[in-house]
Amino acid sequence: MSKTARLAGVLWMLLSTASYAVMGAGTKVAVPMAGLAAVLFWRSVFITGMTWALGRARGVSMRPVNLGLLFWRSVVGFVAMVCYFWALSQVPLATASALLYVNPILVVLLAGITIKERVPKGTLPVALVAFLGVIIIMDPTSDGSQLGALAALTAGAMAALAYLAVRKLRETDTTEGIVLSFSVFCVLGSAPFAFSGAFGAAFPEQPMAWLLFLVIGLGAAGGQLAMTEAYRLEKASVVGPFSYATVLWSAALGWLFFEEPIGPQSGLGIVLLLASGTWLSRRANASEG
Repeated sequence: MSKTARLAGVLWMLLSTASYAVMGAGTKVAVPMAGLAAVLFWRSVFITGMTWALGRARGVSMRPVNLGLLFWRSVVGFVAMVCYFWALSQVPLATASALLYVNPILVVLLAGITIKERVPKGTLPVALVAFLGVIIIMDPTSDGSQLGALAALTAGAMAALAYLAVRKLRETDTTEGIVLSFSVFCVLGSAPFAFSGAFGAAFPEQPMAWLLFLVIGLGAAGGQLAMTEAYRLEKASVVGPFSYATVLWSAALGWLFFEEPIGPQSGLGIVLLLASGTWLSRRANASEG
């Protein structure tokens, strides 16, 4: 793998983290306003249309090839999205993001087992330090829903499985094809709940809700496309740790827009996450020499 491709993979992942942080902030406001099902549905509709248009403009094939793995990626990704979106309405933005982003730790640890990638020596203890950072940011003493925290952790575990599947899918399917398959699955999976009215109205009356849908859709589309491209260009053990940056962006947005200050404890957790991710990336690069 060339240094140019490696840098490109890292930059795509950083773009993905910023996009996902914006999506999370929009979701935190939209779910109480419009309902979880409506947010899931319109987010997925937006991504489906955007991905299809982008694929057509680039002239790339979006035909699904590895149907079994695409289905698995869609199922675990959908579960992760449902859990995370609900968690955002229950706990602070930085807490939900930190718990979700246990997934890069799992990606690094599982990459050698599931997709036979070479994982650098010393990864386990550093990954444990990163996990300690997650626990510190979680702040068990803070007010908030324990079910919300559990949902965010579940989302992180499911997201790790989805990302590993994406890494393998790069051998058979295009970036646009992977994202399009997932987004269509999410449209079909969320539509019955959105139109039944059980978890929010499919067509909310508040104009602000539609603006938030647009923000969420743009953030989600940018995040998915950039993340998929990152894993296509570089090994999971290299780009995965950079997913931690979402925690930093989310903490900043929580402080700016939701009056969720970053205390010394949260700051320590963020430092541990970023330091661990940087070390893991450098070790992975060095091991490839």
